[in-house]
Amino acid sequence: PGLKSLLERLDKEKSRFDGGLEIRAIQAIYDRFSEQRCINGFIEELLNRIDKNTFYADLADIIVLLGEMMIKPLIHEVMVEDKKLSYLGSFAIFLRRRALGEVLAMMVKKNGYETISENLKDILQGSNPTAVKNAVDLIMYVQDPALMGLLSVVIAYPDPEVRKKVVLVLSKFPTSANLQLLNKMLNDTDVGVQLNVINLLGKVGDRSSLDLLKNLKNTEHQKAVKAATDFLENRGGKVK
Repeated sequence: PGLKSLLERLDKEKSRFDGGLEIRAIQAIYDRFSEQRCINGFIEELLNRIDKNTFYADLADIIVLLGEMMIKPLIHEVMVEDKKLSYLGSFAIFLRRRALGEVLAMMVKKNGYETISENLKDILQGSNPTAVKNAVDLIMYVQDPALMGLLSVVIAYPDPEVRKKVVLVLSKFPTSANLQLLNKMLNDTDVGVQLNVINLLGKVGDRSSLDLLKNLKNTEHQKAVKAATDFLENRGGKVK
């Protein structure tokens, strides 16, 4: 609590000073926290508390107050492959990544999405499908509309398993922008991905989705298309 109070006070004081000794003193404190051993210590303790399912909200608040210096280390932990975390078990791995996503969501709310966006875009444009899938999951956990827009980078990713995950995330948050991306994926070259898109658009699609489904000819999933269009049409006025 004492450290959190100190950081909160420093965060407020920064905006009051134009420069000089006070600012240099505050910056010196932040520089001390930005030493790698300090950052590693905060991250290690956060992971320890998450994995043991003990209270960590106070530590998350401190990490958020430390700001951008904590973003890359947090994202790095989300990107750790499952095989390196196998000792935790699959459900604990999910809980860890979701909790890290929630901390990053707090950082987005306080500091904006730009720095996180830059880091995630680099990963999404990479050649490692496992890292890309973890990044897609992280976008889902953070639930920031601006970050959701990054999924446009991977709607044509070479690995169909990545595209399936993108479809799932987009369908969970069927905003107008996300539905536009889903609509674009209706013509996916992988039959499994295309079937997922058809089925999910049948549940969350809008008027443009209905029109595209009706005109979808180049597919072997005609039964699924009919079921999707029938469902959307039966929603009547609810389909916008």
